[in-house]
Amino acid sequence: MRRHPLLVVFAFAIFGAGTLRAEELRLTARFPIQGLFRNIRGFDIDRRGNLLVVDSEAPLVVRIDASGNAIDSYSQPGKRYCEIAAPAAVIATMDGFVLFDWDRQHLMRFGREGECQSDDVLRTFQAGALTTSGGRIVGGGSLMPKVKGERCVFFSTDFEASASSATCLLNIKDDKLWLLYARQFVDGSRTAAYYMTPYEPVLYVSNGTASAKAIPLAGLGVPRATLPANELQIRMDRTKFYDFYNGQTVIEGVAAARAGVVVATRTPGKEHQVQLRYYKDGAATASAAASLNIAPVTGAFPLHIRGDGEDRVYVLVAKGKHPSLSYEVFVYQIR
Repeated sequence: MRRHPLLVVFAFAIFGAGTLRAEELRLTARFPIQGLFRNIRGFDIDRRGNLLVVDSEAPLVVRIDASGNAIDSYSQPGKRYCEIAAPAAVIATMDGFVLFDWDRQHLMRFGREGECQSDDVLRTFQAGALTTSGGRIVGGGSLMPKVKGERCVFFSTDFEASASSATCLLNIKDDKLWLLYARQFVDGSRTAAYYMTPYEPVLYVSNGTASAKAIPLAGLGVPRATLPANELQIRMDRTKFYDFYNGQTVIEGVAAARAGVVVATRTPGKEHQVQLRYYKDGAATASAAASLNIAPVTGAFPLHIRGDGEDRVYVLVAKGKHPSLSYEVFVYQIR
């Protein structure tokens, strides 16, 4: 589903791309996305190489081509049947897209022309991130109902999203740690689903039905965060939350490739330094790396990352101050 034609290679400077061993992450394209957004929460890549982005606060779904132009969009704000209130995650399908609306707690399916095909009330999970793997929908968020004091944060269901098919892939034993899992990252290939969180340098891998295997990754430089005493106040206050999130080096996402993953980390500072590292399947040490600096962004997550399941990784970078944000895309190729 994620096979794409070659993108046009633009001639411009590569930001600190580095080579380790016989592989490299090479920057091959860079383009701004037209228009302003309030807060892009996630994106996916369709089979034509277009980006499908969801703005949780507009609310809006936009398909973007490889030059940054909007091809089409869907916006039907509201909380009634087939309306969207706060889309949090999206999956590009062969004939349209599937999205999870956080406010409505609905998983919704749309066709090729943006027509609503189903609006199912699925109270069995909340998904802040979605992907597909092995014909199943994979989510990062919260699988419900949960065991008291515990929480399933990485799960899958069949593509028809029947409640009886939901499978927990990773369960955290201390529900009080939920703040540290407030942002979660998933991506998938044909055979594997991947999960990571901002404050743990560990890659969780599953085939989409079996319990996830933990692989500690070397070289990420991410210290384990501790839960502060005022964690409830942090979760309830936008400014406090982003101050907490920008307090240390954090993982910013995981992108699936044909034979491994690319992990993004960010170190806050005067200029936010982003590191990309490529880990082959099962490897704890990176075999390629690249870096770029991005300007600090206020009141929104600074970047999102996604792989095409083959050899390209897309990094969506935010610019500006919430609620008026612009975005730029960097495309890296594994060679």
